[in-house]
Amino acid sequence: MSILFPRAFAYAAPFAVVAVVAGSTACERYVAPPEVVVVGAKDGVLTDVKAPLVLSFTKPVNRATLDVKIVPLDLDLEGNLPDERGEASEELKPLFSYTELETLGGESDVDPEDTRLVIRPKAPFPVGQKLAIVVEPGLATKDGVATTVRKRILFSYDFKCSGTSGTKVVPNGSYFALLDIEQPVPVQIQLWGRMEIDATNGNVRAQFTNADRNPALKCPTECAAEKACRLKPAPDCVVPSLKAGNVEEYSDFVPNVTPPTGYTVTINGCIEDQDADTAALVTAPANLVVQKPEVQVNGLILTASFKKDAQGIVRSTGTVTGSEIVFGIARLASGKGTASIRLVPESEAPKDIPPPPAAAPSRDQ
Repeated sequence: MSILFPRAFAYAAPFAVVAVVAGSTACERYVAPPEVVVVGAKDGVLTDVKAPLVLSFTKPVNRATLDVKIVPLDLDLEGNLPDERGEASEELKPLFSYTELETLGGESDVDPEDTRLVIRPKAPFPVGQKLAIVVEPGLATKDGVATTVRKRILFSYDFKCSGTSGTKVVPNGSYFALLDIEQPVPVQIQLWGRMEIDATNGNVRAQFTNADRNPALKCPTECAAEKACRLKPAPDCVVPSLKAGNVEEYSDFVPNVTPPTGYTVTINGCIEDQDADTAALVTAPANLVVQKPEVQVNGLILTASFKKDAQGIVRSTGTVTGSEIVFGIARLASGKGTASIRLVPESEAPKDIPPPPAAAPSRDQ
């Protein structure tokens, strides 16, 4: 299936789970370390990329313990940032960093009460892309109550299309997308899409279709009937519901438009170049409906940043939100997650990806 969620959720979704943790003695009192909050963010989204980024601390902090970085959200399958991957770790490449001794990537100020850090980046943070504020361990209050683990606060900047300019960065074509929903329940949605873009005004019309593991693939060792062959990152027999590790696994998936497991959704939006190499996309709300499993995502909105990599491949990261998630008869809260998308050469894309329907003619036509 292309919508993947923990098996236990199928049984537990309608019920609330309450955990009670007992203290060790009556006289002990837990004192929480300071937390970091993004001022002005609604559901992790800011609207003005030109305004300073303001971080608020729930308690006055010891400035000498403040070590903050702003980085693109680049996670592996286990949810690790580049410098958290063991032997495969790489150095973080922050867009901005602050310590009491050094500020890189812009300017910053801590207010006199030591409860706010105001960040003015040298270059605007990317619009549409999912970003993370990384707070290193040791952030402490004035009396020494400190965090002991690295903290991440996710956020992004909203994008409003002017409709007066278009894009030279993002072409028409076939795209493979992974939507990793984080709330209200972990779900991965895999999609094949066709995007048609008016390069002059940025209007986007797209059709995204459920992507399932390709049953025609053959592994070196024959797979059991209940397994599927996965060729990337290495040949293996896996359960068909296994999540994709990243968008590079596109060749393992084919579009499935046929109900009850297949579905397709039309997406309208707008895209505009931010500079010579980057474009931002925002889509109008859409409803994604799946018959089996019975899932509906209402008010689905994608905000994303597209960029060409060193090989000239157009890639995107962004945020996805839904005003309501429905599982069967259970209506859950609003949803949010991350999106990864890449352009796939036409020679490598499936030939049966449904195109978007033609736009309705205007009154002048």
